[in-house]
Amino acid sequence: MAYCGNHDIHYSGSPCPRCDAEERHRELLNATAGGLADTVDAMRASDYRRANPGEYECPHCKYIALKSDATRCPLCRGEIDGGYWKEVRIRERAEAERRKIQVEQQRSIDEAAAKKRERQAAMAQREAEERRQRTMILSIAGIIAGFVVLGLLIQWLRQFSGLQICIGVFVLFMVIGVLGGIAEIFD
Repeated sequence: MAYCGNHDIHYSGSPCPRCDAEERHRELLNATAGGLADTVDAMRASDYRRANPGEYECPHCKYIALKSDATRCPLCRGEIDGGYWKEVRIRERAEAERRKIQVEQQRSIDEAAAKKRERQAAMAQREAEERRQRTMILSIAGIIAGFVVLGLLIQWLRQFSGLQICIGVFVLFMVIGVLGGIAEIFD
């Protein structure tokens, strides 16, 4: 026999039954405080399932108490004839067909949207590639033009003195600025 000093009792087995009950009580209080909305929803769902234990609505009492192909309602004891079940099956088939059509429509909408996104992505990729190629061509053309202008400038500067060289360098920077501006225009 074990002894619990908290409750001043002797008990067999482990743990103390009163300590165990207190722990369960604390857990229940914490769960209730933490999930009051969930508890209320669960209680409502439980009440609904208790009042409506079946899958189909009874044509007499209007509770959802009938199981498939039942001949009598368990709540109101009303007789269910075969015509009712034929109507139910027709409604179920129509609902299944409507859902199937809706799924197919959604699938076609999703496929069309995916194709549109693919086309847009391909177009954006082509445009980016074209911009990259255009930039590369303009950069190469700018470099070549710069070397040509530099060569011409060097030939031209050989004829002049120091002041004239300063003016020549100024002209060189002006030409480079113009070429840069032209490159910006084509971008």
